[in-house]
Amino acid sequence: MLPMIHHPTFDPEKELVVTLAVAGIGAKYTGLPGAQPFSKALFELNHRLILFMSERERQFVRTEAYLTAQLLQAAHGYLSDNERTFELAEACRSSITYHAKCMGLFRTETPSEPDQDGSSLEESWHAWIRQERRRRIAWSIYELDTSSGYLHNNRPLLSPEELNLNLPSSSQHWEAPSAHAWAALHPWANACPPTSRLRPLIRSLFDGTEKPAEKFQDEKQRFLVILALVRTLLSVKDLQFTSTLERDQDGFESKFCNQKQHELLQAIDCFYESPAPRAKFYTRTQLLQAAYRTQLTHVAHLYGAGDLMTFLYPYLRNGQEAENAKIRMLQWAQKDQRRVRNVAYHSAQILALLRKYPSNLPVEPFVVFHAGVVLSCMAKLLPACQTHGERRSLQIDYLGEDDNLVRKALAWVHDGGDIEIRLHGVPSLCCEKGRKEVLDQTAELLRAMSVWSISQNFAAMILSLRQNRSSEHNAESAAALTSVGETIVSRVAGTIVLTSHRLGRLGTGNKMAVNNRDNCFVNKLYVKMSDSLQPFIETPSPSIVTLRTSSSETPSRRTENRRIGNVMWLQVGRKANKRRGISSSYIWQHGDEYCDISKPDDSAS
Repeated sequence: MLPMIHHPTFDPEKELVVTLAVAGIGAKYTGLPGAQPFSKALFELNHRLILFMSERERQFVRTEAYLTAQLLQAAHGYLSDNERTFELAEACRSSITYHAKCMGLFRTETPSEPDQDGSSLEESWHAWIRQERRRRIAWSIYELDTSSGYLHNNRPLLSPEELNLNLPSSSQHWEAPSAHAWAALHPWANACPPTSRLRPLIRSLFDGTEKPAEKFQDEKQRFLVILALVRTLLSVKDLQFTSTLERDQDGFESKFCNQKQHELLQAIDCFYESPAPRAKFYTRTQLLQAAYRTQLTHVAHLYGAGDLMTFLYPYLRNGQEAENAKIRMLQWAQKDQRRVRNVAYHSAQILALLRKYPSNLPVEPFVVFHAGVVLSCMAKLLPACQTHGERRSLQIDYLGEDDNLVRKALAWVHDGGDIEIRLHGVPSLCCEKGRKEVLDQTAELLRAMSVWSISQNFAAMILSLRQNRSSEHNAESAAALTSVGETIVSRVAGTIVLTSHRLGRLGTGNKMAVNNRDNCFVNKLYVKMSDSLQPFIETPSPSIVTLRTSSSETPSRRTENRRIGNVMWLQVGRKANKRRGISSSYIWQHGDEYCDISKPDDSAS
């Protein structure tokens, strides 16, 4: 969050709600025994105090103290391990956005009057502090609101078009400890140099201006411009689902929106800067700020990858919603493999940055969690290396100074290739073992973030996700499948029994056959499994053969092709059969896991 408390002039006794909010967050960074419960107690105390003062003094909600305290309370609440505090934080976001609009914080600023004769340097400094503090509070509200869009999957309440104010002044001016130190930063003028407005700066990124990112000298100014571009990216993403633009056959990802997302990502990439080569020339603060900005450029590519992040949250849930999300993700990957490689690369870079340059910023647990989950999904969607013997390998999370390795990674993103993809702690990414190792690495990063308790919740969720997916993988490998929704699958004496109560709604009756000759019905489907069969088929995109439904007790020749939610039959080949000559070999697909169900003889029907 943009620094909005002026340390040299802040009076803890004057604004008690701000002091309590600062103390509540600061306690988390102490590492002292009992610091976490004490921080929670301060949060609750301050929440009640703010409510009391809001009810007692009607105008209190239109003060800078109220907005500042609620901003800090929201940041605290979003990162707690308690659902109630998270909901309070979301209420804070809505409240401060509304009251800031009523106060006119986002309107065009009135230019400051020149110093009058006789005004002291101290008075000029304090007048500038008041104006700059209002501007920084407005930008902090915008930063919190936009961050909730890409970190918490909430719809932002503010758009860049509503910000008719200048960018904040430089950090050096804001942190100046005295009026004389402040004046020394601009000896050629009596007042602090004015900053540019947001809209003209963003336009310069698209009008062909050479090296537009070099216009921004302050790190926070660069970050806010990237944040505004990310907010626009989220708007384009929403446009795909709310407009009547021409879309693909599946109803999503219009070509127009994809083109606009690509243009926005190109503008964001202008601000990309790997911190590793500049580590020798930066202070620790400068290095962490550069790493933070670079993280956001990588996060932008995750949200600019079509509708991937739209079905990521359903994928994390259980039940039918998760199964539908798996199918959507598979369809998303089949459209554009380059996009899959791009998402894998940027997810790996995020994890590498937060491993090498951790700073305990409030956004870090959310960024690590999203990057780890997305990368684990890409591990299953990327094709495995098919080369036998000695293989070419590529580390996609490399952060060193060797530009040649960086170019190789970007070339793989663009062109692909039969290469063994690896990263820290993951010797081979594109396999089930690689997916598990990605989740392990993500959990380790989250567990190391001891300041914010939500990181431990995320770590537990990551390990649960790893265990659940591993259980499904192992169960299907052994043909001992578990209950999924209303579809029950079990193993009885070497025979898979599929019982379903939902499939009947697809046809006029409740019977179903795989094809005209197989004697397989909806209510009970017996398929004999041979112990020698390989349970998983190594094929990236087998041709889909949908189930056929029939209303008769025995399969009829007049059938209809139907897909049953996320359960479908895939034909992958044929086997010789003595009596019929041939019989089909099928895969039963549950989500994105494949279990071979082949019929070695006629009695398997």
